[in-house]
Amino acid sequence: ISGYDKEEELNRTAVLLKAKKHFFRAETLLAVKNVIIQYCQQGYYATTPYLDINVHTKEWGYYATNGKAMPIYWVKDGENGVTHYYDFADNEIMLNPGKTWVCIVSTRDGSRTELHGKE
Repeated sequence: ISGYDKEEELNRTAVLLKAKKHFFRAETLLAVKNVIIQYCQQGYYATTPYLDINVHTKEWGYYATNGKAMPIYWVKDGENGVTHYYDFADNEIMLNPGKTWVCIVSTRDGSRTELHGKE
């Protein structure tokens, strides 16, 4: 994620994705109300090149909406359960109505995440 920015007249969060040219011909702008960056532990399934992304172990992330972002943590209710998002005061986050984009990122890449926006 390259950044997020509040669109005043539409009151929604826009996420600017920059990807390698062989995936996208140009930068793509997605307009969504909520953005969740959910850090997950990852490894490989034994003796395979396939990623094993652990979406069951509590980790941290960011929640962005209305042009602002805040650190969060998340917990999943079991194998097929709902994922709940909390601020660091242990209050469950209620997502704003509208489209939500959840981006799962390896915990190894957490230090490489950059959020840019207007104050």
